Amino acid sequence: MRKIVIKLIIVSAVILFQVRASEPIKIIDTKGRAILAQIISVDESAITVRRSTDQEEFIIARSKLSKESLDEIDRIHALEVQEAAMRNLKIVTLTNATPIPEDLSGVVKVCGNLALKNDGTVVAWGSKTVVDFVPKNLKDVVDIDTGAIQSAAVMRDGSYVIWSNMSGAEQKIDGGNSEKIKSLSLSAGMLLTESGTLQPLNPKWRVHGSPYGKTGVKRIVSGGSLHLAENDDGSIFAWGGHPQYQDRIIPPPIKNIRHMDSGTHHAAAVTEDGRIVIWGSDAVGIRDIPPNLPPCTQVAAGYTHTVALTEEGEVVAWGQDTCGQLDVPNDLGKVVQIYANDNSTVVLQDDGKVRSWGHDEYKLAMSAKEILNVTKVSIGNDHAIALKNDGTVQTWGNNYYSQCNRPNGYGKPVDSSLLKDIVQVSAGNNITVTLNSTGEVFAFGANHSGQCNVPQDLKEVTSVSAGYNHVLALKADGTVVAWGDDSKGACKIPAGLQDVIQVRAGNSMSVALTKSGDVVIWGRNADAILSPPKGLSDVISVAVGSDHILALKSDGSVVTWGVNAQKQLNIPQGLSDIVEIAAGGYRSVARRKDGVVFAWGMITDTELAQLKRVENVVGIATGGFRTMVLTLR
Repeated sequence: MRKIVIKLIIVSAVILFQVRASEPIKIIDTKGRAILAQIISVDESAITVRRSTDQEEFIIARSKLSKESLDEIDRIHALEVQEAAMRNLKIVTLTNATPIPEDLSGVVKVCGNLALKNDGTVVAWGSKTVVDFVPKNLKDVVDIDTGAIQSAAVMRDGSYVIWSNMSGAEQKIDGGNSEKIKSLSLSAGMLLTESGTLQPLNPKWRVHGSPYGKTGVKRIVSGGSLHLAENDDGSIFAWGGHPQYQDRIIPPPIKNIRHMDSGTHHAAAVTEDGRIVIWGSDAVGIRDIPPNLPPCTQVAAGYTHTVALTEEGEVVAWGQDTCGQLDVPNDLGKVVQIYANDNSTVVLQDDGKVRSWGHDEYKLAMSAKEILNVTKVSIGNDHAIALKNDGTVQTWGNNYYSQCNRPNGYGKPVDSSLLKDIVQVSAGNNITVTLNSTGEVFAFGANHSGQCNVPQDLKEVTSVSAGYNHVLALKADGTVVAWGDDSKGACKIPAGLQDVIQVRAGNSMSVALTKSGDVVIWGRNADAILSPPKGLSDVISVAVGSDHILALKSDGSVVTWGVNAQKQLNIPQGLSDIVEIAAGGYRSVARRKDGVVFAWGMITDTELAQLKRVENVVGIATGGFRTMVLTLR
């Protein structure tokens, strides 16, 4: 019998769900006969059990079991399925990366979040305001430029229009009696006429030291505060730049260049033979041209990275990779144009398609995708920590203050061998706190306020919460311990506070939830945040942002109070059946019992669109300006 059973289990491996050996239960068949057995596996037609008396394994058809036994077996099965899934969750990070329209084609030039098409029209992507504010009747465009707050287009007739990315306000210039415009630069505040003369973009606004009236110019480029002009004789003229690098902005004696570009602190050019020359700041490797780089046709300078386009249409990038701006996609087609934003790279392929990568500060989203066996996650200001199902942790993001417990940080690390059997994690501003199964607390990261100095006699801790510069610990007896920055009273535990079931540390203030459903708050009193709404009761969970609080009630409703500068208190209409809440920075997040997630406050349209596409959400976390959700794999 045993051999047959083993064979059947192997054959049925696709549909059988193998469960961990459960405690023996009484199994009754349709004739009332009972055995004590452990459930081994379950499928649609039968179950496999191990009889307790002799450890014999055998299969029982579901049709032979009583309804009571089937219900109990299915209940245990469902719990095992859920527990197995929860032992290996996937982290999905909402990003501000601006999605490029999938149907965008026929592009001849890219510039930031703008694309110029071969029919003379302009397409924008990013936030709703940036897209909506592109002038509706824009046509016959021959050149485009964009900056942090404005965008511009030059028309075939030499006129140009400038519009605000923030308000949509337009300023249209028809040229009047002035010369026909060839191109313009918003950051330089400069126009290049068809005759090769530099003129101010706005005659009423002139920048000291700018070469207004200079003639014999073929083209101009500008990135941030460093501006370049190529003269008719092939030489390069530079102006602007950061005061720290004034002695380095002078271009090298090169002529007859193929292409040039400037970033905030450095500039680059491609010589006639395809060689790249870089000058300006030498920080973070932006001038470290890769050895054996093939001849190039274009170069692009970002804030801390440089991008090159080879004669074969391949893209090569170097410099700082904090946001993924160097991670060139493997499936990239042949590229005909490159563009470097501050922390991202945009390219135009020969098929007219636009691709972009980067935007991911400290690579929080990219790194999260690679983490397996996650059960919980917590987000700090610009770092994160995941708790894995084996009791270990994994950190990623900014490690400047050692908050990721990696070498070379400037804060207080801990012995990594101590971080095992962890049951809870909490990421604060620049600090990370962990709690293990024996009630011990470990803290690492910034320690200028003593927030990493865990009290030596602290024990029997059941929960921890890391705030801006202080930490709260909840003990098994329902009392609270605090340490770190107490300049605003965040560590002064109210007298008589007891029967606490949850603690949350915020920006110089602390919150405790008691067994009776009352919320107690102390510390900095921003916008009366220390005073919960009158009549608040039946609270089962609290969440704390920078200066606002969320409370989840037993009926699934949410109450908010505190600072509302970014509408983080404006609960979406009809919000109900909530089972989990989270707050961070100036945003609020809530998960409904069906897995749908809602977010409001300082959150972009791009992030909200991503939320609508996420399914099977079982956990949420938010901190700083980021939100992550845990989903079933």
